[in-house]
Amino acid sequence: MHADVRIIAATNRNLLEMAGQRQFREDLYYRLAAITIDLPPLRDRRDDIAGIAAVLLERIGKSWGGQWTLSKDAERRLFTYDFPGNVRELRNILQKAAALADGPVIQANHLNFTGARPAFAAHAASPGAVRDFGPAPSVQRGGAQPDDLEALLRQYQGNRRRVAETLGVSERTVYRWLRRDA
Repeated sequence: MHADVRIIAATNRNLLEMAGQRQFREDLYYRLAAITIDLPPLRDRRDDIAGIAAVLLERIGKSWGGQWTLSKDAERRLFTYDFPGNVRELRNILQKAAALADGPVIQANHLNFTGARPAFAAHAASPGAVRDFGPAPSVQRGGAQPDDLEALLRQYQGNRRRVAETLGVSERTVYRWLRRDA
């Protein structure tokens, strides 16, 4: 059997340099390096942020069954951030913002750039209000508070996977917290 295979791989490391230092197999480097594309980090291509954000929001919308856009203020706020996690971090920020948004337009206050301090929509409060729950449950000793979990479960119609994504924890952790609070 013959197979014609092309491998697409991405890394944030200099594999050629690592191969020279014998930290990466040189033969593997030359197999992978047939065509290389060097992309600068997102912080160095701020002009691309709006376009990438639009594509990511479209994907999030298809996945979640919604449709979101960024307000001009939210777009400007994205330009001020360095994105140490690059496009993955931008995607995570936009997912959380979409979860917080009360409608189809994500506002600047829905954007949360600190992975350790997510904010969640407090639907019991006034419309558009955002409540800060402090450090993410994954970094608190006791985990998420029962009221917070209940609010998120209502918001996501019982979908534990989406609650876990919003909290930045595994679905199993959410399940464990729910059993703890039962």
